[in-house]
Amino acid sequence: MVWTGALNGPKDKPQYGYGIIGFQDGDRYRKVMTHRTMYLWLVGPIPEGLVLDHLCRVRQCWLPDHLEPVTSAENTRRGVPFRSLNEVCRNGHPYTLENTYAPPGQPQRRQCRVCRREADARRRAA
Repeated sequence: MVWTGALNGPKDKPQYGYGIIGFQDGDRYRKVMTHRTMYLWLVGPIPEGLVLDHLCRVRQCWLPDHLEPVTSAENTRRGVPFRSLNEVCRNGHPYTLENTYAPPGQPQRRQCRVCRREADARRRAA
């Protein structure tokens, strides 16, 4: 089930955010992640030291059957790096086959070749 309320992701790419719920807690306003709240209500506490992995890979999903408590390392290993979901780097260069560099042994750590060349040129000029 996909959360259709507020999301905590970047405003320009809301599809990458997690669902959030806001509520008044005494004299302060709190925001909590929807999937964590629903898991707590419908299944029980999240085991100490674990995080919830979205097995369906949909961050807005809050169905407990789609969530599995795992270590943070396992969650990272299973997941797609956030920046890899982008079609362009932070400076607007497209991630094409020719313009994408993956460091040896770290194929998930994608880098823009144009940005790397510009950074190398700045270092040489300094």
